Amino acid sequence: MCPSFVKGTPVLRAISRVVLAAILGVLMPVALAVPILAASPSVQVAVSASPSPNVSPGKAVLFIVDVTYTGSSTVNHVDAASSASTGTFLKSWVDGVPCDAQSCSLGSFAGGSDSARLLFLYQAGAVGTVVTDTITVTTGEGPNDSSHASHQDTFSNFASVTVEDNLDLGVATLLPESILAGLATVDTGLTGLGAANPHGTQLTFPGAAAQGTLATIRDVPAAVCPASFKSASKCFGQGSDLSVLGGADVSPYLKVTVAWSAGELPNGVSEKTIQIVHIFGNTSQVISKTCSSAPPAASELPCRTAGSLDGTTVLVTLYLKHNGLIKGW
Repeated sequence: MCPSFVKGTPVLRAISRVVLAAILGVLMPVALAVPILAASPSVQVAVSASPSPNVSPGKAVLFIVDVTYTGSSTVNHVDAASSASTGTFLKSWVDGVPCDAQSCSLGSFAGGSDSARLLFLYQAGAVGTVVTDTITVTTGEGPNDSSHASHQDTFSNFASVTVEDNLDLGVATLLPESILAGLATVDTGLTGLGAANPHGTQLTFPGAAAQGTLATIRDVPAAVCPASFKSASKCFGQGSDLSVLGGADVSPYLKVTVAWSAGELPNGVSEKTIQIVHIFGNTSQVISKTCSSAPPAASELPCRTAGSLDGTTVLVTLYLKHNGLIKGW
């Protein structure tokens, strides 16, 4: 169990929220649950999950818990516990401070209005399972309780996500590699391409500014280049549609790897000749510049490297500043 947090100190609260912002970035909570309350309506527990409603097998699912207190007197010995039905527990935080246990102490809530945000990080299990995280918040009794403090009240709520394996859809919560390498990867498959899955996309984000943000990739068979684009008919293969931060620029870059099976490649196109169309908003560009290093300098963005996965599949790695639609050209 992590150390107690005293919620009534404004300076500490301000510092903790700055730290929390650094961990979450632009968090997109989803699937907000309706609080289920116990003896007192003064304590409310809201739980949401990211991503939701589905998560890929083996990827991270983040449960976001907001505990709010609006009672008139101090509540002491407040604890929050996470219990997931499936998956593997990895880490937890209280207002940005690591707790790293499934049961965390919130300390005391001051009368009037107080709150805490907890994050519980799990790794999803096998396809077809459901990860349901039940959060239980208790207010306890102890030698320092005042005569007006609540005693042994319990408040609970939950959120659920389903583990699915969709070859054309990748969904993940972006996390910095410094927390858990690999779990931040959004992937629709780069290996084993064939008739059933001729196209694969993978996205990783090495920075920290957007951690906690929901990211999705969709492999779109029917994606086309806009008619206004030069030589639009040259566009080929499935498209990779990225959704990260609503298209805002990220730092240092988004690393996107796209695979086209041999059957998607027009005659004469290889890893040496392939170019990439990147479409975002009302703008489109051809990315043909080869990065001089991996990762590249910021001045080189956007750029790409290319190679062959198995002698026939073309594998292109792009370094981009923001999301969009990617097509071969």
